[in-house]
Amino acid sequence: MKSWLRWMLIVTGTVLVAVVLLRQHYVLSSVKLEESIKAEVPVGSSKARVVNFIQIRHPVAYDDMGIQVKARLQGLAENMIYRKDIVITFEFSADGKLLSYSTKEYLTFL
Repeated sequence: MKSWLRWMLIVTGTVLVAVVLLRQHYVLSSVKLEESIKAEVPVGSSKARVVNFIQIRHPVAYDDMGIQVKARLQGLAENMIYRKDIVITFEFSADGKLLSYSTKEYLTFL
């Protein structure tokens, strides 16, 4: 009986650790993204810094239109049932400094 209980605890623990690791890797958190943008590329940042910020996150799509840069990030929603796409639009001044950004979220059922 103790052997069976020990086996079940090991399996349960392994499954929980796997779920936590998968969640951290595949879930696209809007809150964490917003915090990262504010900390790493605040208003006034250079365009090169913003482009580097985007490229590190491996966007599905990326478009540089001069004074505007758009990127689409894709992952799982926090509930791990829906797919989440976040489109980030960065607006730049004529001298290449970040003026503002906006985000739009789209959820799609898997």
